[in-house]
Amino acid sequence: MTVVVLQGLPVRLFGAWEEQSDALLREYALDAAGPDQPFSLGDVARARNARITISNAVGRVGLQTAPVSAVNVSARLPHPVSPGDFSTLQAVLEDADRFARAGEFLTLPSLPEIVSLRNWVCDEAIAQAAGREPAAWNLQAQGNDDDAPLATWAGVADLPADAAWLVGDDRNRIIAASEPAVHLLQWHDRGIIGQRIIAVIPPALRETHVAAFTVATLTGEHRLLSQPLEVNAWTYHGDEIPITLTLERHPAQRGRAVYVAWLDTRDANP
Repeated sequence: MTVVVLQGLPVRLFGAWEEQSDALLREYALDAAGPDQPFSLGDVARARNARITISNAVGRVGLQTAPVSAVNVSARLPHPVSPGDFSTLQAVLEDADRFARAGEFLTLPSLPEIVSLRNWVCDEAIAQAAGREPAAWNLQAQGNDDDAPLATWAGVADLPADAAWLVGDDRNRIIAASEPAVHLLQWHDRGIIGQRIIAVIPPALRETHVAAFTVATLTGEHRLLSQPLEVNAWTYHGDEIPITLTLERHPAQRGRAVYVAWLDTRDANP
């Protein structure tokens, strides 16, 4: 029996990956007989078994109530799950994301951090089965490899020009910004439009943002909307500034959604 040790598994990001992978696998299975799909229903079943095996091991740690951001997990791979099944899981999800990026699935494509996590989990299962030592999770800076058109929203024209606001689309990219917001975040003449939303979020909070954003877009449950939140924003020069953030969600063209973030400065020590 193979034991896979996942060191520093990011709890919230893992939960978002579970939601994302399940949605992609469901859609892939529904269209598994399509001529453009290289994987069969049997491949999808093996991929799902591998994903469930890891989830069961992680679930036993009690993450539903544990107030932690990362844990070490030892997952036993029972027969007939094999390291090869994780290669299948990785490949099937990569192909499913290909369909999602092309707009052929209802599920949105995985954000880069989710892709990094699934590759790490699968690579660790494969590598440790071959006798290699565990490598701890380490999220590297993630760029934007999503070349789909930015969402469009006519409501941008009605937003006040003298307020600080950003508009992001449902693929986590900034599609509009007011001049006060650009000034506040120090992005003058640096092309904030098209940047990922995490570009204005402190690095320590990026995993949490990606996890929450992924789950919200998958489930439709947006728990933070219309609630003033005291958080820090991240400037172009790498400074944290205290703000009060209020989020709104609006429907956009072609079934898309956009998010308006209102940014109000506040004192760091009131």
